[in-house]
Amino acid sequence: MTTIKIAAVYVLVFLFSELHSPLDIRYLNHALFFERFICSFYERGLSRYSQEEFVRAGYPDWVRGRYTQIFDTAKVHRDFLESAITSAGSERVRPCNYELCV
Repeated sequence: MTTIKIAAVYVLVFLFSELHSPLDIRYLNHALFFERFICSFYERGLSRYSQEEFVRAGYPDWVRGRYTQIFDTAKVHRDFLESAITSAGSERVRPCNYELCV
């Protein structure tokens, strides 16, 4: 949780400062890459497995809903990072096609 707070402060300082170094953009693009990977992982898993399949696998009823919440949060993070990088007038890292074994 502390890492998330530090990252949030860093992004806020970045957004409100006038000078953005290439290293700032590099860090934000690294975070964007990670969020896109997370989104891909959850999207793939949720599209493959229904609520019934989660229950059949022995998970409590609430587990798939929690996965959906995590996926929704990752999408907010991804969209925010894309916006921050674009607002700085910089290029975003391109999305990848992940081959996940989910």
